[in-house]
Amino acid sequence: KEGLDQSEIENVAILYEDTLFGVGVADAEKDLIAEKYPAGAEYKIVADIAYAHEAASVTSEVMKLKAANPDIVFQASYLSDALLFQKEFKALDFNPKAILAMDAGHIHPDFVGTLGADANYIFTRDVWSLDLSAINPLIGIVNDMYHERYGKNMDGTTARSFTGLMTIA
Repeated sequence: KEGLDQSEIENVAILYEDTLFGVGVADAEKDLIAEKYPAGAEYKIVADIAYAHEAASVTSEVMKLKAANPDIVFQASYLSDALLFQKEFKALDFNPKAILAMDAGHIHPDFVGTLGADANYIFTRDVWSLDLSAINPLIGIVNDMYHERYGKNMDGTTARSFTGLMTIA
C-alpha cells in the first residue's frame, strides 16, 4: 500500500500450497528470515500456513491469517489458489499492509484479467519481461515467433518453455 515503511513491518505470515513449489518457497522464506533476522529481531513469523493445492475453500486459512494479524503475507500459490485467496481476502475483509507473492498464479494473465482492481497492491516477481527487448532485441524476435504461432505475447511460463525448446532445436 502507499507509504509502506519498513519500520511498520513487524509480523509476517507465510502462506503456501502444499506441493514441492509452495513448500520449497516457504522453506526458503523461513530460512532467509531466520538468517537475516535472528530470534528477537525485527520480523516475527506469526502464521505458517500450508494449504491443499487446488483447495475448494480457503476460508479457514484466511480466518487464521486474520487472527494472526500479519503486516505482510508471503504467498506462494498457483492461479486457481491465488484467485480463490484474493476473493476470500475481500469477502472476509483481510487487508494486510502488503502481499508479497512468489510469481506463479499471481503473474498469470488471468489473475489480473479475472480480478481486475482486486488484483492491485500485490507485489510479485516475474521471470519474463517483453520490455527488455529494448535492451536485447533477441527477446523481441523470440516473442514475435511465439506470437505468430499462438496469437499472444509470452509470459513467464511460456517464455521458459518456448525458449527451452528453441535452445534444444
